[in-house]
Amino acid sequence: MKFSNKDLCSLFFSEIFPGKSTCNSCKKVYKEGCGYTNLMHHLLKKRPDYLQLVEAAFRKGNRLGLSLPDQRTNEIFRWIKWCVVERMSVRFCERHLVRKNAKMDPIAAATLSKYIHLLYGYNRDVISAKLPDRFVIELNGWTSGVRYFVVILAVYNDPSVVGPAQRNPNCGESIQCMSRRFVSLAFSPLGDKENLGAQGLYELIFDILATFNKSWSSVLFMFGDNCFVNQSIGRKAGALSFIGCASHQFQLAVNDFLSDNEALM
Repeated sequence: MKFSNKDLCSLFFSEIFPGKSTCNSCKKVYKEGCGYTNLMHHLLKKRPDYLQLVEAAFRKGNRLGLSLPDQRTNEIFRWIKWCVVERMSVRFCERHLVRKNAKMDPIAAATLSKYIHLLYGYNRDVISAKLPDRFVIELNGWTSGVRYFVVILAVYNDPSVVGPAQRNPNCGESIQCMSRRFVSLAFSPLGDKENLGAQGLYELIFDILATFNKSWSSVLFMFGDNCFVNQSIGRKAGALSFIGCASHQFQLAVNDFLSDNEALM
């Protein structure tokens, strides 16, 4: 594994103020100068086994409990982020201009695809372990061009996320939900028209729950827009109780209130 001088010094030294750091072992203070030369010289003199120590720190986590990835691991994650955030094909990493101008070492499309799937599997397992036995799901969907997207969120109370200091004074108390977690279970594009109906969405929810080792019995109820598809799912035998969006009810009330002035509108 290759580590930069910056990575090494972040493990063995603590910055006491800009330009000066103290050794975590002997507590001696060193000036950093324009780089890490003084600090690295101290490591070579006092800690000749620093490479072995940093290997152990990498595997167990550093003194702050944070893992320190090596350079290649960091680059692979940056390739994944580039691919996902910019919605690129995995084969984009093999384009000549991309490889010529990218600061990271090159990566093959097959390798990038492999690590994307590994990262997905890791996140799936983490979410599965953290989901409680009972939770609520929220459905939302929208159309972009010819693609229809559906997002499924798991919502549950988690007292550990309560933090009054994090509340935004510019937002209403009722919409901050500081004691709840909203976890994305799926963000799925549905391209086939036959999948846009209630049965298609019903099967999608079932498949997503199974992905996280959950069943219908784990879901207390679901909420979302008062569209016919969601209402149909809520009416299915043995399915989920459905709570419609309050804004839809408000819109109906507004329409009724303004009905006498329809000519002016």
